[in-house]
Amino acid sequence: MKKAWLSWESVHRAALACGRHKRKRVDAIAFRAHFGQNECVARHQNVGWL
Repeated sequence: MKKAWLSWESVHRAALACGRHKRKRVDAIAFRAHFGQNECVARHQNVGWL
């Protein structure tokens, strides 16, 4: 099942939640940086793990 692309706000919220619940803050920042700087690549990746 194909999932809809996440908006920047959704990615930001997911990164914050990820930083609060599962990972360190640095990982959340890296998460946002990855999706922000590589939109074309991220758009084609499987985002089901979010």
